[in-house]
Amino acid sequence: MTRTFQIGDYAWRKLHKEVSYYTDLKTGEVMDEWHNPFLDETVKVVHVHNDVVNSTWAPTYSFGVGPTKVTYPFIFPWLVMGDHAVVDFGVNTTHRAVLQPDEWPRESHGEVTQVLEAIQVHTRLSELMDPNLTSVKTTGSWQRISPWLPWMLMAQMPGHLFYKTVTRRMPEGVEGLPPHILEYTQAKYPDYLTAPTEWQEPNVSSYEVYEREMEPQPFKDGV
Repeated sequence: MTRTFQIGDYAWRKLHKEVSYYTDLKTGEVMDEWHNPFLDETVKVVHVHNDVVNSTWAPTYSFGVGPTKVTYPFIFPWLVMGDHAVVDFGVNTTHRAVLQPDEWPRESHGEVTQVLEAIQVHTRLSELMDPNLTSVKTTGSWQRISPWLPWMLMAQMPGHLFYKTVTRRMPEGVEGLPPHILEYTQAKYPDYLTAPTEWQEPNVSSYEVYEREMEPQPFKDGV
């Protein structure tokens, strides 16, 4: 859920929070448990629920995760093909891991977190240039390469996760969500069905949510 406010001639504040679920590949149902085939162990699934994920969009971009804030010159790399407009950009971050292996031996992927995210947004140039519109129809994609998730209990085993998604803005609202996803959200995370109204800092990552809500898990059979 996102709400934007213009704060200057070429600057906007983006108020954002996000929730996403891990689902069964065969049934599409939201999983509360997952059998990890690498460990032959069933683990509790911790879904993504990040609030706050705010940023400032301007010729100088500003974004924060926890106590760290990054600000640098930034102009969207638009690609225009007739009336089709595409923005394509990536974010590659490396920072000290929130969950350190000495305290979280099973959950931590190591002392350093490195994540790559690639984002595309597609829309119509004619809509972008129409001063009477306050929003435009968009589709796109979001891809991410990141370490194992803490709840997978993979510790520092070799490997990584690859996320590949398609995205769209839903002018019909939350009713456009698949019914079982909407029902699950209404039951578990109802606050995420409305957009934020006030600017807050600092931002919160999934790792910080995990650190706040979970406890380190012992190794299986005491090993």
